[in-house]
Amino acid sequence: MLGNRGLGDIGSSLAKARADKALRLFSKGSVRVSKDDVRAAHSAASRALEAHPRGEFRKRLGVVFYSHGKLLTGEGKFQAAVRDFQTALDCDGRNKLFRRRLRVARDALKRCRQWTGTPSAGTTAGTDFIRRKRVIEFCDDMKSRRNASTESLPQEAVLHYVCEAGYIHRPAAKLPLAKDLDEFHALGTYRWQGDEQASDPFSRWIRRMKDGERPVARHLGGLLGDWTWSNTDCARDADFLAAVPGAPHRENERGFNPPEELAQELECMLGIPFLSQALSRVAAPRSREIPYEELRRSFKLGKIKDEVKDRCVLLVDDVATRGRTLLACSKLLRDAGAVRVVCVVLAQAVTTHREELAADASGTA
Repeated sequence: MLGNRGLGDIGSSLAKARADKALRLFSKGSVRVSKDDVRAAHSAASRALEAHPRGEFRKRLGVVFYSHGKLLTGEGKFQAAVRDFQTALDCDGRNKLFRRRLRVARDALKRCRQWTGTPSAGTTAGTDFIRRKRVIEFCDDMKSRRNASTESLPQEAVLHYVCEAGYIHRPAAKLPLAKDLDEFHALGTYRWQGDEQASDPFSRWIRRMKDGERPVARHLGGLLGDWTWSNTDCARDADFLAAVPGAPHRENERGFNPPEELAQELECMLGIPFLSQALSRVAAPRSREIPYEELRRSFKLGKIKDEVKDRCVLLVDDVATRGRTLLACSKLLRDAGAVRVVCVVLAQAVTTHREELAADASGTA
């Protein structure tokens, strides 16, 4: 029960009913509560705190403030989200998730302020200056416009720049989902080196990342984070980030694992904590060369069961081909108690030959 003093001040039986409903859903670990219910519960919880509740009821209110903080994070309102996460931690000071989320939200807020900070001499707006600087850095590292002068580069965000330039092509169709995989999102398409259209810029950038260029991985992570925030609801729903682990020998060759680099950038941009030790992989042949059951056994779950239980996990990968690796990792996370697993990848692999066959089949159907 929320208590007479906390809810009596709301003055609306509808608001009370919706708040009670939201609180019941939160207590069951639901991650798909509607935005209206979250906001109604937050309003009720704010009034309830005025009565200085104690014990278990106060902890339950912390869940409401945490959920509202996630909603604000998904809307890019990091300053307000920080306040909610702090209130959640005040309600339940032993909750490790609240503490971690507060830290990551503060880091994201600090980064946002850097992006929109004080402009240097000669510029008119801090935001334009930061965006312009990021596009220049992007072009310098990617070598996409070697002869472009500073004045000729746009002031929009990098994602807008690469989309307007035609560097990213959306996948024609998503990978099929399975019971352990709730959603799948891909920023663009990747074409293998032997494909007729393998020279497109986005595919070349991904190959450079896979060949060990860490700055390229950082820029691609920024693109993925910007796109994930602006085109999906993942930032609103996710409690944690996890990355698909790479083969150990490839990590040793590169010095890093590309999906982990992408996930670290998403943590900074979206304010979602990254569980770096969530998944691991033992030495195994290339995933497309082994049966699925053998592939699944090559992945191991870290000591995160207490953290992901009843939570939503955003699983990050660089390139998805058939989706078998994503399914194997998703199943491990669901077996650990995650109630929802959503996958976001930099690119979905396609081939010109397969697309032509699909076009011919649809034309003759």
